[in-house]
Amino acid sequence: GFSTRNASIAAYADPRIDWIILFFMLLAGTNFALHYRGWRRPLAYFRDPEWRAYLAVILVATLTTAGALCIASDYPLTRAARSAAFQVISLMTTTGFATDDYEVWHPALRWMILILMVIGGCGGSTAGAAKVVRILVFVKAAVREVAVVANPRVVRTIQLGRGRIIDAVVTQKVLGFFILFVSILVIGTGVLSLFGLDLETALSAATTCLTNVGPGLGDVGPTDNFAWLAPSAKWFLVFLMLLGRLEVYTVLALFLPQTWKR
Repeated sequence: GFSTRNASIAAYADPRIDWIILFFMLLAGTNFALHYRGWRRPLAYFRDPEWRAYLAVILVATLTTAGALCIASDYPLTRAARSAAFQVISLMTTTGFATDDYEVWHPALRWMILILMVIGGCGGSTAGAAKVVRILVFVKAAVREVAVVANPRVVRTIQLGRGRIIDAVVTQKVLGFFILFVSILVIGTGVLSLFGLDLETALSAATTCLTNVGPGLGDVGPTDNFAWLAPSAKWFLVFLMLLGRLEVYTVLALFLPQTWKR
């Protein structure tokens, strides 16, 4: 997400550059194993449930953002579409580039951006965050539990795509990941608030570092930086970045006594 310009990609003020970078961010957020299959069979992309969900989230978020920018901020349609698509893809793929100051957008759009940061790209991609495949398993597990409560006799498996049944152990690991992820976010927000950060800044700083996005909201938005934070706060954010990049489990396992036993 770093740029050679202080204003990031917005400094170039060239729609062609925006669309080229946007395209490659979209590719980088896709599972690279899927790229290998898609190179031989392009329809493999549309047969993959994770990629379809990934594309659906991007399209819905882009259309929602573009519509809001046209109505609430009087953006021309072409600029609204380009700005919305770029920021949605940049933040969801955890690239961190910026072409617009989304801090001045409608508050509802800013919180949607925070959700996109948590979702992230596909598994097996360059993106960080929770990953779309985990979100799919989590949602399907939640739907299954509701179905079981409604009808205790029902036997329902979790499937991703045609015939791909998700093992119960995998589902457990995904649910455990989300419990840890949310717990770390809550603790991280609380720790950062001790340094005097307001709730929006503290929550977004913890989120953007844990998901390895880059810019956040509030005082760490796309036109701001983290330089003004206290050194101890920066060290804590460094720890969150390591946790997020190494998928939480790897780092936390180092703190377990049995890890160091033969």
